[in-house]
Amino acid sequence: MRLAPTCTALSTLALLTGCQTTPVPPTSPEVVGELRAGSGYLKGYLDRKQLPNSLALLPKPPAEGSPQQLADLATHRATRALRDTPRWQLADSDANLKWPHAASTFACALDIPVS
Repeated sequence: MRLAPTCTALSTLALLTGCQTTPVPPTSPEVVGELRAGSGYLKGYLDRKQLPNSLALLPKPPAEGSPQQLADLATHRATRALRDTPRWQLADSDANLKWPHAASTFACALDIPVS
């Protein structure tokens, strides 16, 4: 019976095919590159021409003197009370999108160091 060795060979081949690893994408800033040289902001997976227009996504600012504008101003003033507090420092840290700091932002949520 030659069927058994053939089935064994095909099964082994199928199993080995499933053991292939996917290529690891580059993570080094030198390889990935920066959006602008020296900016610290790494290129993403979208081409610059594919980036969304954030101005089209955001509404216009509230009209001068409107209730919405007064509410915005009140919120702004309330946040000034947080200046130089741990919460302010955390917000300042979260706003730092430069590599490698940006990756470490998720360490708390993941409960592991991210580098």
